[in-house]
Amino acid sequence: MKICFVLPHFHLEYTGGAETQCYYLARELSSRNWEVHYIRESGKSQSEVMDGIVVHPIPKRKSYLKWMNFLALRKQMKNIQADYWYTRANISYLFWMNLFARNTGGKVIWAFSRDSQLTPGGELERHGSPFIQAFHRINEWLFFRTLPKIDLILSQTKDQENLLKGNLGLSGQQIYNAHPVPHEESDMARKNTVLWIGRMQDFKHPERFIALADSMQDQNIEFGMIGGLGNDPLSRQVQAAAEKNSRMKLHGRVSPEVVHQKLNEVKFLVNTSDYEGFSNTFIEAWQRGVPVVSFYVDPDQMITQKNLGIVSNNPEEIKAWITDLITQPDKWETISQRCKAFAKANFEIGAAVDTLETVLKTTL
Repeated sequence: MKICFVLPHFHLEYTGGAETQCYYLARELSSRNWEVHYIRESGKSQSEVMDGIVVHPIPKRKSYLKWMNFLALRKQMKNIQADYWYTRANISYLFWMNLFARNTGGKVIWAFSRDSQLTPGGELERHGSPFIQAFHRINEWLFFRTLPKIDLILSQTKDQENLLKGNLGLSGQQIYNAHPVPHEESDMARKNTVLWIGRMQDFKHPERFIALADSMQDQNIEFGMIGGLGNDPLSRQVQAAAEKNSRMKLHGRVSPEVVHQKLNEVKFLVNTSDYEGFSNTFIEAWQRGVPVVSFYVDPDQMITQKNLGIVSNNPEEIKAWITDLITQPDKWETISQRCKAFAKANFEIGAAVDTLETVLKTTL
């Protein structure tokens, strides 16, 4: 069988959550003798093979101008002739994919990664001129017009299934995010370190992590942040906070391998976002025995129901919980082992692709 993923970026060139999941799925399908293609925006002009995946270029576009890629997308789809067209997260190409698939053949699949994508206006950019915002609104309108017409919608959680039905009256298939079983191990004793991983975006609210770190300066706890820093106000705020707090360290943007190694060395992962879909960092942390501290996000209530960390927007409660586990290593170890066992049972990429193959055969 032949499948083609269509996203603005490819994981080996850009490590966003949607790109990571598509890469893991594509690599696993390739190992099962699927013919796997991937269309992404690039300055390159030729197709190339990466990890068994045939990666094809279309021109790079700003977010509000992605519609201009319709001719390049049609050409690549016509050449590839896939049985399945799979896109995730980004809504820009779904309309064109569904339109062109009527001629090229193949089923169209959309998998979403953020709950906000199913709320009209939830993905609109709040900056830029009225002209630019108008393009975003047209793009969103096309997306919601197209979604009921495609062949399959994939969700990450039961919560997203409920949103899909409640907001749009549609149904889909749920498949959890998944990752390869980790092979790396740390020989070092874990440090009393709390780690934050993410992009410096407003909805990620890194300032909440800064406030938590500032409030715990009197304790023997280190705070680390992984994420690219620019010259925007949010990045400057983070950099200024790190200069004032000797217990905070900024690691900047690092490779996935370094992220995994850091998770092998720390005791807690903190998520300060208002919303996510199913954060890849949760799974990466649990696979390595790291409990998750989340201010708001709790996919399918797993953290609270399975005792895989804590969900609270009360800084005092979070501080007390972290301190309690640091001062009681056996208690932390119990939760750590529970995280590992839960991740192994629920988020292994081979099992996820087994489910995907079954869904494709039985549903489509």
